[in-house]
Amino acid sequence: GTPLDVIKKTFKIRSLIYHPDKAPDDKRAEYMTIFVDISKAYKVLTDEDTRKNYEEYGHPDGKQAFSMGIALPKWVVEGSNAIWVRVNGFGCQIECARDFR
Repeated sequence: GTPLDVIKKTFKIRSLIYHPDKAPDDKRAEYMTIFVDISKAYKVLTDEDTRKNYEEYGHPDGKQAFSMGIALPKWVVEGSNAIWVRVNGFGCQIECARDFR
């Protein structure tokens, strides 16, 4: 990772450039967004635990639970089609409850 003194120096420079009080009137919202992002990044990078979590897991709270889902077309799950979807341990299987001849 980047040394702490470089992070602090860069934050100081960027926060002076993008501080909302120094923004032109037409760019105040843009400067505010950038300033908030800079402040959040600084907070994360200067806290050892949070920085370690970001480096190892890509998230400030550490390891996240793994979840997986499946996207089905709307027509498959609508009640009027009477199609039942059953998920088993090996994948998804669609069973039709109506005869579609």
